[in-house]
Amino acid sequence: MADSGGLPHELTLSAPYSWDLWVLWRSTDRRFLPSQLMQEDYNLLSDMIQLDSVFEKMKESYAKKDD
Repeated sequence: MADSGGLPHELTLSAPYSWDLWVLWRSTDRRFLPSQLMQEDYNLLSDMIQLDSVFEKMKESYAKKDD
């Protein structure tokens, strides 16, 4: 069995929305408390993060073409 580096083999999360909230929290560079993010419309926040990600990739692509 390979060493897992101290990582658990399985996670048990208490709340059903923990994963989604964690993804949003990480996407915002942890600038907000999870409780602040919970007050926001999840679908809208998720869409904004997705759009921002695509926009950043487009900018990178155009910058590479200019080089």
